[in-house]
Amino acid sequence: MSVNKGAVSVAKVRWLLVVALSTTTGCDAVREAFSADEEYAAVAASARLPADRLGQMLGSARQAPVSPQAVRVLANLWIDYTLVAIASADGDSLADSATIAAAAWAPFRQRLVDEFHTRLLENRIADIDTAMVDSVYRQGDFRILDHILVLAGGDLAPDQRAEKRSAIEGLQRQIDDGAAFGALAKEHSEDASRDRNGRLGLLARGETVRPFEDVGWMLAPGEVSDVVETMAGYHLVRRPPLEDVRSEFEAGLARRVSAQFDSIYLDSLTEARNVRVARDAPTMVRDALSRFEELSDSRRTLARYQGGKLTVSDFVYWITGYPQRTRSELATSSDSVIEAFVGQITRSEILVGEAEQVGITLGPDDWQEIRRTYLSQIGFLRATIGIDPAALADSAASRDDRRRLAQVRVEAYLRDLLADRKSLIEPPAYLSFLLRDRLGGRVRGEGLQTAFERAQQVRAGLPPEPQPAAPGAPPGLPPAGAGPPPQRP
Repeated sequence: MSVNKGAVSVAKVRWLLVVALSTTTGCDAVREAFSADEEYAAVAASARLPADRLGQMLGSARQAPVSPQAVRVLANLWIDYTLVAIASADGDSLADSATIAAAAWAPFRQRLVDEFHTRLLENRIADIDTAMVDSVYRQGDFRILDHILVLAGGDLAPDQRAEKRSAIEGLQRQIDDGAAFGALAKEHSEDASRDRNGRLGLLARGETVRPFEDVGWMLAPGEVSDVVETMAGYHLVRRPPLEDVRSEFEAGLARRVSAQFDSIYLDSLTEARNVRVARDAPTMVRDALSRFEELSDSRRTLARYQGGKLTVSDFVYWITGYPQRTRSELATSSDSVIEAFVGQITRSEILVGEAEQVGITLGPDDWQEIRRTYLSQIGFLRATIGIDPAALADSAASRDDRRRLAQVRVEAYLRDLLADRKSLIEPPAYLSFLLRDRLGGRVRGEGLQTAFERAQQVRAGLPPEPQPAAPGAPPGLPPAGAGPPPQRP
């Protein structure tokens, strides 16, 4: 699988900036929007978005901010949907293996890393044999404990607390008489552990409150404590014997080894590969987040490591697969947070390289799951907009007519989106990269500037919004302080 990361770009768009599109466009305006113009803000294959038209869109939408960034995002949104529409009109299913592999760039790499991680752990977990489980259990650094909790917060009156204490002491007497601890926990414990017969799982020192821990770490295997009081209430604590919990103890120990291994391995990877984040990385990251399409082919270095480097282009490709919320938060994060994030992506790049070096590939089940997810996304997108290739072919005979119809439906979808009649459905994250590379799609800086200036003019010329009537005023009366109504002639 290979995708030219530097040749194309995409800026993913969310609702805040989607609302910059006008809700008043009709079919004539749609044809105008896709006509050729000497000064245009964006191009998608053979379609053009005139700068004046884009400015009209943004300026006419009252709730949208008029800013250079809003203009840029709108232009990229138009490109993304128009390219999918044109591919649909041309009969491209976008479902061949090469397209899916490129569009699922991030999921492919994440699965490679996951498989590599699993293999690295296999030897560590294989060391957890019967002898190790016996030894760790005897040492007592880790314990599986069960409990029964009767809630008794600090706001209870003395007589209520006494009633709670009496209830837990009654359960203690039943246990002394031979009642099964787990059965009583399932029936009487007042926390989530009741669904597990009181089982709290594998615990280490310091992970529970002090009174509970002091008692729990004094118990012999099979022993049940006296009543223990904590801020939560009253407990009875039991330490199960190893023969009752061996498999659970071993599984919990494996999880602990895995978590510790992850931390140690990533730290050692950073040191072994000498990862060094550039001093001006925060500035470059913020710039890249605001100008994806211009910096997607930037070879400036964000981080270096033994055997390679992470460029701004690499960063743009990785960050495209992250949720929009992550990208928005990153843009306003501190320098230290951004540096740590760059280090994280750099380690991911290294791990992918190491996975490929040892010959890790995806199995048939992995591929089928990725394929099903992708086809579901692209199918839902096309159905929502009304640009399914078969439906377009039934409605228009020639390719040019299908393209025009597809573009009209994109515009109609955007109007519905603004009117809250449909939800925002984005193409799979990396499909936009692929289509821009395959069909051609870009924004033009000069056209964006013209569109911004036009949007300012349109917004300034909008009539003021009508003021709401004063509470309780009869319909048709002006708000308080508005002066007398005009006299009729």
